[in-house]
Amino acid sequence: MLVLPNSSAADQASDQLMTSLAMAMGERSTGILLSGIGDDGVDGSGQILSAGGRVILQDPKTCLCSETATRAARKYDLPTVLPGARMADTIRSCCLESFQ
Repeated sequence: MLVLPNSSAADQASDQLMTSLAMAMGERSTGILLSGIGDDGVDGSGQILSAGGRVILQDPKTCLCSETATRAARKYDLPTVLPGARMADTIRSCCLESFQ
């Protein structure tokens, strides 16, 4: 995993994971943002989108803690915003598409 400058592996772990994914998989990468506090994962989502990948965002209205999802929704025009109950089928479909 890539460690971003001025951070440790524990800081912004989702951002670092998503950035590594974007670098390794490019347009085949899919990021998933669920319920959370803070902004970890928001910048990483941008890296995936910049690489041509996609990000699936849990609908902030269905999150236990909506802060992360709300920040991502405001920062990027994410086309896939789903209630938690529908995310599994969408993730499965994305995975199947990636390997065809």
